[in-house]
Parts: sequence; C-alpha cells; structure tokens
Amino acid sequence: LKGAEYVYNNGVIAMTGTGANTFTVLAGRDFYSNASIGGATGKPMTVNIYTDVDNSGGGAIILNTSSRILSYGGNITLRGGTDDTTTAGCASAKTCIAGYASISGGDWIQGDTANGWIDHITGVLVISNGSIDAGAGSISIAGKTTSTSEHARGIIVYAGNTTLKAGGNITLDGVSSGNQGIYFLGTAWSTGGNINFTGRGKAGIYIGLSTVAAGDSTSSPISGGTVTLNAAGLTSGWYGLQVDRSTVLSHGGISITSTAVGQHAFYLHGAGSKVQSSSDITISATQGNWGLTMYNNSFIQSTGGNISITVSGTSGGTYLDTTGGIYATSNIATPTATPTAGGTLTINATGNSTSGQGFYTNSAFSLVSYGALSLTGTAQGTAGDYRGISLAANSKVLAWGGITMTGNAAPNGVNSTTGGFYGILLYTTGITIQSFNAGVDMFGRSAQYDGIYIYDGSTKIWGKTNVNLTGIGLGRSGIWTEANGTGGGIKSSDGDVSIRGISNTVNRPGVYIEVPVEATVGTVTVSGAGNLNGIRFDAGYSGSITAGAAVNLIGYSINGDGIYITKTGSPTILSGTGNITFSGYTESTLSNMFGVYAITGANISSTSGNVIFQASKLDGVSGTGTTKLVNAAIAATPVYPTADSANLANGGTNGISFAGNISVNTTNGYIQMGAKNPTITGVMSGFGLLLTGAGQTYSLSGNNTLSTVAANIGSGSLTYTTASTMTVGTVGTTAGISAGSIALTAGGSGVVN
Repeated sequence: LKGAEYVYNNGVIAMTGTGANTFTVLAGRDFYSNASIGGATGKPMTVNIYTDVDNSGGGAIILNTSSRILSYGGNITLRGGTDDTTTAGCASAKTCIAGYASISGGDWIQGDTANGWIDHITGVLVISNGSIDAGAGSISIAGKTTSTSEHARGIIVYAGNTTLKAGGNITLDGVSSGNQGIYFLGTAWSTGGNINFTGRGKAGIYIGLSTVAAGDSTSSPISGGTVTLNAAGLTSGWYGLQVDRSTVLSHGGISITSTAVGQHAFYLHGAGSKVQSSSDITISATQGNWGLTMYNNSFIQSTGGNISITVSGTSGGTYLDTTGGIYATSNIATPTATPTAGGTLTINATGNSTSGQGFYTNSAFSLVSYGALSLTGTAQGTAGDYRGISLAANSKVLAWGGITMTGNAAPNGVNSTTGGFYGILLYTTGITIQSFNAGVDMFGRSAQYDGIYIYDGSTKIWGKTNVNLTGIGLGRSGIWTEANGTGGGIKSSDGDVSIRGISNTVNRPGVYIEVPVEATVGTVTVSGAGNLNGIRFDAGYSGSITAGAAVNLIGYSINGDGIYITKTGSPTILSGTGNITFSGYTESTLSNMFGVYAITGANISSTSGNVIFQASKLDGVSGTGTTKLVNAAIAATPVYPTADSANLANGGTNGISFAGNISVNTTNGYIQMGAKNPTITGVMSGFGLLLTGAGQTYSLSGNNTLSTVAANIGSGSLTYTTASTMTVGTVGTTAGISAGSIALTAGGSGVVN
C-alpha cells in the first residue's frame, strides 16, 4: 500500500496466499490502524510499515485499541524515513525506510493526556489490547518525536495487555525531545532471540508494569537469548532508565547501560521489580545524581552467571532503599540463604562530585554471591558525612567465595583537611558480612573520621579462612568497633584474623576493640598506631580476643599508651597453642604513659603458650610524633606497627604498668618481660618467669605463683614475690639470674636453685 500522505486501515487485512507473503506500507505521512493485519498458519507474512518515506514532514505509526499484527513467522518492521541518511535518493523516490517513524502533527485519536499519551506528538503509538506477534520472526520498531511536551515519546506501548512476541529478535529504538525515548507498558517476549531497547531523550526508557523477557518462558526460562537496554536521559532532572513494578528477564545475559543528568541513571523501584538472568548481568549507570537506585523489594539476580556493576553519580554511586538485593546465586526462592551455586559479584560505586557518596544503603539490603564478592565504594564528598561504603541495619554481604570490601572517603588523601567521614560504615544493628568457604578482606580510608566504623556489637564479620580489616582514619580511628549490642564480632573459623589501623587524633586510638575477636583455630594479630593509643580495650564493653593459636598485639603511640586495657572480667585475651605477645611503645616522655597498660581485673591467659612483652616499631618511616603517623599513613604502601623483639616495651618512665592477671600453663608456660622498668602489680601464675633488658628495674609484687624464675638484666635490679616455692632455674634458653641486685620472696619451701 502506498499513500502520498496517510494510509488508514480500519478493516481486517489477511494474506493467506501459498508460501511466504509480504505486506508493505509506504506512507508519505502517517499510518493508522484499528484492525487486524495477519497471515495464517503455515503462510508467514512479512509486515513492513514505513512512514515519512520522503523524509519530509514526519510520519507517525498509530495502532489503536483493536489493532493486531500477526505474521505467523514473518518479520515485522515499524519505522520510517525520518533521518534516513543511508538510502540514496530516497526522498524524491519516496523510498526512505532506514530512519524513524516520527511526529507529524496528525491527531487521529485525540490523545488521552490523562493517561500520559498524545498521538499527534508521538513517533510510534501502540495502545492495542492485542498482540504484535511475529511467530518465529523478528520485530523491529523505531520512533522519534521532536516535540518538547512532557507527553512526547519516540515509542509508546501503553496498554498493559499489549504483547510484542517473537521467536527472533525484538528491537526498539526511540528518540524524544520531550520525555522518554521509549515508554513501555506491556510485554516484550522473545522466545528464541534477543531483545534490544535503545531510548534517548529528556529521559531514556521507562518500563512500567511490564515484562521484558528473552527466553522460552516469561518466568523461569531454560533457553533463550539476551536483553540489552541502552538508555540516555539527556536533560537535567530526568531519569535514564526507569524499571517500575516490572520484570526484565533472560536466559542469556543482560546488559544495561544508562546515563542521566541531575537524576537517577538507573531507577529500579516498585513492588516486585527485578532484573534476572540465568547468565551474566552487566550494568553501567553513570552521569546522573545517583548511578543506581533501588526501592521497595526490588532485586537484581543472576542464577548462573556473574554480575558486574559500575555506577557513579554526583550524589553517589548507589542509593539502595530496598529489602531486596543483588544476588549472584542459583537460589531463587531464598536468595539470602547460603549459596550453593552461582557466579561472582563485582560492584564499583563512585560519588563523583564534592558531595558524592560511594555505595550507600538506607535499609536492610543484601549482596549475595556464590563466587567471589568484590565491593568498592568511593565517596568524593569533601565536607561532610560522606561514606565510601555504608550499610544500614540488618544488611547482609554473603558469599561462598571470598569477600573484598574497599571503601574510600579520602578523595584528596588521608591527610587532607577535606574529605568524607567514613571509609566503611556498618551502621546500627544486625549487619552480617560472611564468607562461608573463604575469607573476608576490608579496607577503609577516611580523611575526617574513621577508616572502618562498626557501630554495634551485633554486627558479624565472619570468614572461614582469613579475616583482614585495615583502616586509616587520621581524623578519628583507623578501626573503631562500638559494642552497643551483643552476638556479633569479628571471627575466622579456620584461618587467622588481622586488624590494622592508623589514627592521628588526641582522643581516638588506631584500633579500638569493643567487640569479640576470634580466630577459632588460628592467630589473631592487631596492629595499631595512634596519637592517643595504638590499641585500646575499654571497660564496660565486650572487647576481647580469643585465638586457637597465637595472639599478637602491636601498639605504637605518640602521646598515650601503646596498648591500653581497662576491660575486665573473663579473659580479655586468650590464646590456645600459641603465645600472647604484647609489643608496645610510646614516644611520650610522661611518667603516666606506658608501652602496655592494664588495670586490675584485666585477665590474660594462654592455655599452652607463653606471654611475652616487648617493643613495637614503625619501621622505614621518617619523622617523629604525629609526622611519623602521617608519613606511615600516606606511604604508597601504608606502614603499620610491627613487633620489635630486639628492644624493650617503652614508656615515659615505665615500659609496662600491669595490674591485671596473667596466667600460663604450669608445666612449661612462661611469662617473658622485656620492658623499660616495668611495674607489675597483678597476679602472674604458671610455670616460669623470664626477665630481659640490661639495666632495667623489675618490680613484681603481686601474689604470684610462677614456680621458676630466670633473668638476664645486667646491672638492673629484680624484686619479685611469689606465694609458692620459687626455683631459680631455666626458663626458655636463659638459666639462672644475672642482675645487679636481687630481692626474692617466696612462700612454701622458699627460694631454691
């Protein structure tokens, strides 16, 4: 059918000729249909509807409520000649077909603006209550509007029961100067091909109350193609891609690329909204105020592939206010259960302005993967509460593989006066970060507050293998754990736990322990450097360390105690087969500052190992005082305190002030003191006592029960009291006592050699 201007169809068009048939419309302006166009079973009909074939004045395609297109296997093409720059001489020949159907001003239906569409400002309008069904064929639609009305769309599929169905590909390409390039309410279902939506306009693509599915099923496909959504919101304040109470589903991969200006690049919201694939999912959402936002119970899930998400925005990379999540796990019914199959999950979220958050959640949100899970959040906000990674109450990060979380809120460096508050913030209660079969690695950097802030004692950071937390927060703490609740903690069931932090403020430590830390069979190492304390345990909280093997505490302070313990009660620090080693050092010259400090009631116990006191150091870092802390933090590879067995625990006057209790086993466990003039008033019990450090004064006056003592302190003095018989013998590799002066007091049979 050819028309110099309009082609109007209000009656059934049926082609039932033998074999394949073709129905082609070439309209100089618009095409309007309110009736069925179709072939027949075994008699496929290719349908081509082209408007504006002279590429002059526009030409829309309008399919009214009673319209149907059923091709029985033939391809269906709805487009036009607007912007056709590839078909030579087509304008004069009226054969332009490689462009768009477009706005012409023809008002066929007196558009229903109450429902949000107007036919005379739309490129392709489909308000049919039926189907555009290509059978085994494909569907291609291209529409454009230059109207600036908020109701102007390149393509509108408006009736919720409209179905675009094809065995081959479904391709929609919409361009608008008024609102979305594509506005879709209906079903797009390719049973064996791929689906590709491309929308550009003030807003890019809106998919509402819809299903977009590439697969043999619209619920649980086991074969089928891919879905690709490319959306560009080009005007400030308009969304890139909106998926509202809808399903985007495929057996093959899903690829989403969306941009916006001053609004959400990808806005996933409404009850039941989901993006789900059996294969890989790749999402890039950038340039808006938020990259990816999710609300209600919306979720993204790959049941058999990997998920890769890269998002950024001027306000933040993600804003997640949904009880759903992002899942790379095969479990559809309960995606937050322990994963048994699935892929990896990688998220990079950036707030790319001076007021930008990184990865930000505002409700109980879940990240789950069977493979490795990597979460990177970068906040480039420079003057306020900006967070690299922020998890709200009851959020979950779960993986069978390893978990890596990197949060950066120091866009201008950790020593800058501008930047965000938290590298990683685990805020309020019930948060779980757990790897069921591997380890957890967390690294947080902040310019103003804390590298990693754990707000509540109910938060769990658990791994099967090694668990590593590293934080730099020169404005407050490197690692801050706050025990407002119980039941959580930092734990490795089969590996080691390492906690490292650097601080440079007068009222916060490098590492603050208020929650239980446990390596069930392994070693716990805590290394902290700070202006106040290197490591701090406070009274009244749940801070404790339990290790099946060894415990290493390494604290370095500028103006306070290297290691500070006022936590009392059941063993604050407990080791199994390995030693407990305190490596403490303070640069302070004040008499009340110590390398290691513990009050009465603090309890230290090693079941089968020894307890050792010695120095710590910040090796390879220039300067002294706070300059040294800053240089350690800003080094290309940050420097954390290490144990210094060659030197003594150091304090202003005394290297150690220890009023707590220390116990080791009575068969061969010993306590080794290497400290500057230590003061030990607590009770020491076990087998042996070994003192080192030439010229030091050792005063150990508690009600001790160590049975064997040895010392090599040169000209130093030793005052030691024990409630039991004392043997001067061999402890470790040291035999007897070498000292300038000796005062030994023993109960039982007294002092024997």
